[in-house]
Amino acid sequence: ARLVDVSTSLYGLLSILSEAPSEDAMETDDIDASEFARLCILQTLLTLAQVLDAGNKTKKRSRKEQKEITNIVNLLVGLIGDKDERSDTKSLLRPLLSGRAKSTALSLLTNLCSQQPNIVVGSLIPALLTSILSPKDNAGPARISSTASGALLAVVPVYCEHAKSAKLSLFDLLIAIINESNKVSDEKLKLQLYSYLVDAFASITSPEENRTQIGSLIAAFVASEISCPKGGKKKSRNTVQDGAVSFALSILAHASATVQVACLLHLLQCVHHLTTKLSDSDKTGVQKSTDFTEIEDLVLHLSIGTDRGEEEKKKRLEYNEDERTNVILFTECLLSVVMDALSIAPIRKLIQKSEGSASAICLQLWQELLHVQAIAADAQTTSADAEKAFWRSSKSTIDETLEYLQNLLPAHLFLASATSLIRDQNADVELRGKAVRLLAERASDVDPKSAEASLFLDMVPVLLELLDGEVSVITMQSAMVAIEHIARSLCLSTSEDKDTSVFFTALEKGTLILKQRVPDSMDDDVSTQVVCSVALCASTLVRVLKAKCLPLLNNLVGPLLESLASANTLLADSVSNQDMLKSCKMIQLSIIRTITAIADTLPQFLVPYLGQLLSPLGLPSPSLHLHEAEQDENVKAAAVRLEEILSKRTPARQLIPAVCKASVACRGKCAESSTLLAILKMSIQSSSRAELATLRSWVLKTVVSAYEYEGKEEEQQMLFAAANQMMLSLVLKLSEAQLRPLYSKLREWKSAIVRSNTNSRRLAFWSLSSVLSKELRVIFLPCLTTVVTDAVEELELAVSTLRDLKESERTAGGKKKRRLTSTSDRKDSVDGIESLRPLQPLLLCLEAALKADAHDGGNWVRVDDGQRFNSILEPLGKLLQCKIPVNFPVATSPTPSKAAVLTPFHRVVQGVASEEDGNVVSCLTALASAAGNEQLWKPLNHLVLQACEHETRSEVRKAGVKCLLSLIKTLGEEYMVLLPECLPILSELLEETDEEIAALAQECVSLGEDLLGESLQDSLR
Repeated sequence: ARLVDVSTSLYGLLSILSEAPSEDAMETDDIDASEFARLCILQTLLTLAQVLDAGNKTKKRSRKEQKEITNIVNLLVGLIGDKDERSDTKSLLRPLLSGRAKSTALSLLTNLCSQQPNIVVGSLIPALLTSILSPKDNAGPARISSTASGALLAVVPVYCEHAKSAKLSLFDLLIAIINESNKVSDEKLKLQLYSYLVDAFASITSPEENRTQIGSLIAAFVASEISCPKGGKKKSRNTVQDGAVSFALSILAHASATVQVACLLHLLQCVHHLTTKLSDSDKTGVQKSTDFTEIEDLVLHLSIGTDRGEEEKKKRLEYNEDERTNVILFTECLLSVVMDALSIAPIRKLIQKSEGSASAICLQLWQELLHVQAIAADAQTTSADAEKAFWRSSKSTIDETLEYLQNLLPAHLFLASATSLIRDQNADVELRGKAVRLLAERASDVDPKSAEASLFLDMVPVLLELLDGEVSVITMQSAMVAIEHIARSLCLSTSEDKDTSVFFTALEKGTLILKQRVPDSMDDDVSTQVVCSVALCASTLVRVLKAKCLPLLNNLVGPLLESLASANTLLADSVSNQDMLKSCKMIQLSIIRTITAIADTLPQFLVPYLGQLLSPLGLPSPSLHLHEAEQDENVKAAAVRLEEILSKRTPARQLIPAVCKASVACRGKCAESSTLLAILKMSIQSSSRAELATLRSWVLKTVVSAYEYEGKEEEQQMLFAAANQMMLSLVLKLSEAQLRPLYSKLREWKSAIVRSNTNSRRLAFWSLSSVLSKELRVIFLPCLTTVVTDAVEELELAVSTLRDLKESERTAGGKKKRRLTSTSDRKDSVDGIESLRPLQPLLLCLEAALKADAHDGGNWVRVDDGQRFNSILEPLGKLLQCKIPVNFPVATSPTPSKAAVLTPFHRVVQGVASEEDGNVVSCLTALASAAGNEQLWKPLNHLVLQACEHETRSEVRKAGVKCLLSLIKTLGEEYMVLLPECLPILSELLEETDEEIAALAQECVSLGEDLLGESLQDSLR
């Protein structure tokens, strides 16, 4: 009691000494003495208060005592220097001058909080603000006081402990300090002040409070930086991020690494709260902490000046437009702080090490990111157009942060967190699916030889739990994808033996799912997705298990081929529904990849399923090959890959008979048959000559069936091309002695030439002969010898058929220079012209053979004193002048658009745009090249000159001069012995009204002059 009386007396004395004197009432010495006296009194009072506080800490105060404490508080605040202009003590008391005296007064004030916190706590803020900044000179900026650090260390812990008793919060203190710090223009000094505040928070022993307080400080600072008074100019996102985010990171750097990570968690929980409110979503378990509600109110208060009462806050259901704008900007800044902070070295090292309590915080941080990511992903599709950019950028930031964090987390912590989410039955479905997908992504980066690999393999049983019972499609798909990633990354990429029994269980469960889902796979989009996921997973598991999966092969292949047939059937019916079309393509791609894996890993065990696989609705289906849309390219490439694997891995003795049997079912179907022929070709190429010895009859039967196809011309051309390439691959495996009897059989099959007979066999025979002649060159000449008479008969048939068109020739006075020209074909057609379709392949065959003979010396065509040469020359010369009807079945290669105006005569005779399809001019040139002597060239030259001087048809003259030019270019100086015979005709052609003919004639003359080395102008007169 005596001590209390002494204290009361000392406070009274202190008040008297601190009364504000009148101007000039005190001398300097008196001021110093008074200041020293007040310091002594304050030190004494502090000692007395500490003694009294030990016994009276919990004592209930009377009203009189409370009033006395209030007066003491006002006295101390006035002495420290109250910043509040409205304070009653401002004009009555003389503030303390020395920093030591102020620190003592502040310590005394904080000590009084233990006696009456509801009265004293409110006075701590104005007292603290006075101690933070030095008095501002008129000419200089505000500066940090030398007592700022001690003041914060003294006041902040006490305030945080007792603020609730006065119905105050941490944010009341933070707002006051932030507003005071804004008076400091120097960024370094400002950062120094915040570092003092961080140190003050760190002096509080509870780590949980450290996390909340420092996290709240950063949030409050960011909120103040984006503040914009109502009606004022808003700051741009870039402006805020350039300054606020970097400064916030600087504040965070003053805390320990553990506290920094904990602060990031606090900020991310705040983001979780705000994004849930912005997206009107509460399905991910949003945090309900008062701290986040207060941060939300702080943002609104600082940014747009709202200051609502408690009742009004409770009624707030959604933001208005201005509020949403500022909350969005605030959320973006916090996300940037979190993302950038993870790259700070101390935080990165702590996460990588993750020991003790830090590991729990890191796992919480990872889970919070998943929560926010799920909210942002959902809001992207449901939010208003004006906010879609925010949600897209937020999701992008979260994705990047999440990827970085999961790469930092040690494997055991990452897997522990993932397991916790996967097994949490109450967790959101999308969140569990996301956790599984992140597990799959992490597994892809694991070294299969590392210790971590076994930890990821142990996750497979956990993932299999998601396939039991009623689970969502998202969960099931994610589980299958994760199992596939683990199997592929940890088992396929290493030669080390690993325990794969758990993958057998996974494949077994996959086959059960297929059995349930395949019947509905084309009618139900959910079943489609499940079948695709199971099929893709099975493709990897088959490669991992190899022969161990044989017990499950029947249950796997059967449903997959059934589903593939259903998808091909729908696509064959020209599905117009884009969703259905996409589903069918997904089914096709996934199933083909699985069958490819089986064909590559267990080719001998796929043989029982070849019949179903090679059926018209299986691999040969046009829906796998002929579509040209970009989305079909992957399907087409996968189908080709499967064909290659089948051909290379499946023994020819098993595959070729299966393909040949399948071709019977595909007879009359061009696309399907072409695919089977392509498979046959690749199988033959992968086989040895000995293996094919007993299979040639199968192949020959199949190709003959293809050659008898009589459908549309385009389809027939495509099928014949496939058959020719297949036969070429077979012939290349045969010896010359084996080739001749095979070719003889094909000639017998072709049968005799009769105009009324079917034309497909003849077309097929000469089409194949042209391919063989071009590829085998001289080797093919003995075979061609056996059909020379057939070739001549074909040429004569063409001549006789085309002569049915009667030419109308008109002359005037019998003078050649006055003949009337006809520049185009008559619009006539010939019945039965289809019988001449073999003409172009025959011309191409002869051209290739004659070129090969010319290279070999020309002995083949000059045999029997040139009889073979003459037998071929005579019909060719006549064809040079024949009339080609408009309905002639021309075979041409792809040409530029200008070729569309060309007539059949241009293509078949002149060889325009048909160099690769066979024409008369090229064949005559090759014949001359093979002949090799003047004696045989003369009759050929005579026929060419006859065409050049044709009376009525300019196209024949053009064909003649083109042929002559081709001969000169090919034979060169050797042909110059015949040039004198050509000059009179060339002289007339130079005067031709058709400029193109005249130009060709001039080119012939110029080329002759170059070869002879002299001018021919005198000879042309």
